[in-house]
Amino acid sequence: MSKNKKVVLTGGGTAGHVVPNLAFADLLQNKGYECRYIGSSGMERELVLEKDLPFHTIMTGKLRREWSLKNLWMPFQVAIGFFQSLWVLFTMRPDFVFSKGGYVSVPVCLAAWLLRIPSYSHESDLSPGLANKILQKFTKKFFYSFPQSRKYFSASSECVGSPIRPAIFDAKPAQGLGFLGWKKEGNPILFVVGGSLGSVKLNKAIKDSFEQLATQFRVVHVTGEGKGLELSHPNYISFPYLRKEYADVLAASDFVLARAGANSIFEFLALKKPMLLMPLVAGSRGDQVENAASFKERGWAHALDESKVDSAALMQGLLLLQSDADKMLGKQSEAVQTDALSLIWQSIARDQGLHELS
Repeated sequence: MSKNKKVVLTGGGTAGHVVPNLAFADLLQNKGYECRYIGSSGMERELVLEKDLPFHTIMTGKLRREWSLKNLWMPFQVAIGFFQSLWVLFTMRPDFVFSKGGYVSVPVCLAAWLLRIPSYSHESDLSPGLANKILQKFTKKFFYSFPQSRKYFSASSECVGSPIRPAIFDAKPAQGLGFLGWKKEGNPILFVVGGSLGSVKLNKAIKDSFEQLATQFRVVHVTGEGKGLELSHPNYISFPYLRKEYADVLAASDFVLARAGANSIFEFLALKKPMLLMPLVAGSRGDQVENAASFKERGWAHALDESKVDSAALMQGLLLLQSDADKMLGKQSEAVQTDALSLIWQSIARDQGLHELS
């Protein structure tokens, strides 16, 4: 492969859009590509700069599902972001753009289309979000995680599974226990995570059932920035966010209580963790509800309706998860585990006319 190969990655809003991109960037850099990232000033900027990747900040707007005056300003923000992306792409001239969705990806991929730079996108959720619906007409090829998603995409799209970062497969339970300061012996470890931004609803459920929870489990709680709880018990540890330690702590856990973001639940599946999902409903397009329903249908997870969750319902769900753990693990073991990152690369390489597919 000749030198000076370049790729622009984009996608943001939550870690679910960014983390798989960073894993793909590692793969591309090993193939000799120079990688840069275009995103907003949100979470993606912090995560990308930690990886020492060049980052270009653009203005972007998110369409809110509830009435908001901010929606009136959104088209102008996207337009400004489009021209900012146009300048970055024009000066860099990458071989292709790779998007993981989210509202920041729209102006970037539109600019790439205008400059005749091929772009490729991956949809993690069972149904595409608004950004990926828009980009279908401008993106050369879509990849997706759920087989049921085929109906939303063109015939040229490919089901590759979910891009799992290698750190998940390299995770070491012993290191996770060491980080927590716990021994292997003791109550089962329950890993609670409300997504990269945290979940007020899930945090409240933990607080309301705390006394019983702490007697049944050792709880590791990722609360989200600024959403911590003033709870104290030898069987309870909380963090606003976990980065490098996340994979090891997950590997050390026996059960998971979480929202149903696609990237997260596929990581739980990869490590064979019995999971109880409480998908986000309020202010959502319903993607997490669909994700959770799909996992529940396959026997990979149990699910709770967040509108009906109280301390009793949560404890009942967790105790049922414990009793069904072996059955769930059997179903999870039957799941086909794909190397989505390699499949995406091989497909793009063929499309780019490259012969080095290894």
